Amino acid sequence: MQDSALDPDRPDDRRIEHRRFTPKGRMHYRVFLYLVGPDLPFVRDVVYELHPTFAQRTRRVRRTLENPSCKLEIWTWGTFEIRATVHTKDAGAVTLTHDMRYPGDFDAPDVQLVSRDGRS
Repeated sequence: MQDSALDPDRPDDRRIEHRRFTPKGRMHYRVFLYLVGPDLPFVRDVVYELHPTFAQRTRRVRRTLENPSCKLEIWTWGTFEIRATVHTKDAGAVTLTHDMRYPGDFDAPDVQLVSRDGRS
């Protein structure tokens, strides 16, 4: 499992989108969670378990031709451990844990911060 503030399906897009939420005014970043590896063709879906502060903490993403890596887009102000249960086409399941690392994307070359709400 991977995470990135850069869209993994658009490698030439070097924009990291952010926006402020009220009432606390914390900066939130658009982050992508997704699977990688040679076993992707055997994946049926993945259930991501997000931090308890998310209103919809559990998110199921089916693997499709349009989304072969089971990519999930979220908005978050911090990092946390993600649990993901990967269901295979043969009815198997594997649970993975992942500590988010998207802040490292801010140091990548040619990265541009773009405000989604018109404020920087």
